[in-house]
Amino acid sequence: MGLKGNLRTMDLPEILQWVSIGRKTGTLHLGRASIEKRIVFRNGDIYTSWSNDPRESLAQYLIRHQRLSEDQLFDTMLRGEKRGVPLGAVLIEEKLLSEPELRDLLERKVQDTIYDVFLWPEGAFEFVDGEIQEDVQVFLNLEVTSVVLEGARRLDEWKRIRQVIPSAQATFRHLGDGAKVARRSLEGQALRLANAGKSVAEI
Repeated sequence: MGLKGNLRTMDLPEILQWVSIGRKTGTLHLGRASIEKRIVFRNGDIYTSWSNDPRESLAQYLIRHQRLSEDQLFDTMLRGEKRGVPLGAVLIEEKLLSEPELRDLLERKVQDTIYDVFLWPEGAFEFVDGEIQEDVQVFLNLEVTSVVLEGARRLDEWKRIRQVIPSAQATFRHLGDGAKVARRSLEGQALRLANAGKSVAEI
């Protein structure tokens, strides 16, 4: 049996619990504006996920987690494109990442794709019973209960952040000297951008 609707009337935790209780195998399709996501289930557990959100690409993860500089990433992607080799394979081949490191990043990426949907106030969804994706790079066997708990925790955190920073267009005024912040750290980079008048979205 399939299920279709909008997250305004049936939120993600309810959908996940419905899939889990029914021990269903299939794919949950989610859409909001231009963003599309898929969460794949096997016997009620989360198997993998997919997203077309550029922020959730492997390239963005490598930059965000400071595994590669932007120049390194560009050069690596260029070499991979010329040879027709996926980015992950090039990273391992050139010893920029080990296989366990790459898998850890991909697993975190798969999970963050799901957790991001907890923050969606609305969006279309459709569960297609029996639809399964076999050719996946990284698969998980995550229990729905643990995902719902972590998603709820992140949503609570996001609400608290919104009380302090109500909009992605907000800017900051620096009150300290920043002497204890390492310039090359993420905090240091964020501080420099804030001092330059960049908005939250730009930072």
